[in-house]
Amino acid sequence: MTRRLFRVYVDESGDRGWGGRASEVFVVSAVITPDDEDAALRQKLSAVNKGLGRPASTVLHWAANVKTHAQRKFVAKSLSETDAVFTNVVVVKNSLIGTGSALSDPIYQYNYAIRRLLERVSWYVDDHNGEAIITFAHVRRFPYAKLNSYVRHLKAMGGATEIRWKAIRRWSIDQPTNRRLLQMADLVAGCCYSAVRADEFGDHEPGYLMQIAPRIYRRGTGNITSYGFNVVGKPGCMSVYPWWKTFKATCEKAP
Repeated sequence: MTRRLFRVYVDESGDRGWGGRASEVFVVSAVITPDDEDAALRQKLSAVNKGLGRPASTVLHWAANVKTHAQRKFVAKSLSETDAVFTNVVVVKNSLIGTGSALSDPIYQYNYAIRRLLERVSWYVDDHNGEAIITFAHVRRFPYAKLNSYVRHLKAMGGATEIRWKAIRRWSIDQPTNRRLLQMADLVAGCCYSAVRADEFGDHEPGYLMQIAPRIYRRGTGNITSYGFNVVGKPGCMSVYPWWKTFKATCEKAP
């Protein structure tokens, strides 16, 4: 039986630093869409720009030009109206400080998050009898060759990982100016990041994440932290967020 083709776009939010002025969390997010719906998703991105009063070709970036609460609410609502599926890996670095975790190495941290993300992308695509073409956004200060080499290393490991390689046709690395839906992955990561990163007053903004919750990958009755909102951190590290229980319940009851 011919497998259905899916397109997957991956980007990040936060930084991979450790301690000091580094962000307390690091997020990688993927947007998953059937190939035959890719064009409609790009049209949705153009409509978002129109709604923001910008040219359709504007490159959207959560931290650079989607800054106000009103803009972010509009973007999150627009994301929730798509048929795409979102899956995320959230590294709660603050909870790991002092544990001696190897994740304190920025390259290892990024690679590990990508491994977790690829596992979940492959599960979703394989469960839908699909095969994915994955595009990663180019990461600053992280050479193309390093990511490419790492993904090849994962593939060579075979059954030592939980990645279902039969569901991954190929992968590449590109810029959001060339692959526009990388911008959507950035926006999804931004929604997650705003919920888990404290602002200058110590508050968080979970509203954007709650808005996109119905589009986040879940698998049957499985725990959302095992699938579309995979958490890397000490057990119980998410309990510090007042919105966590509500978000988790919302995801797990979504149709």
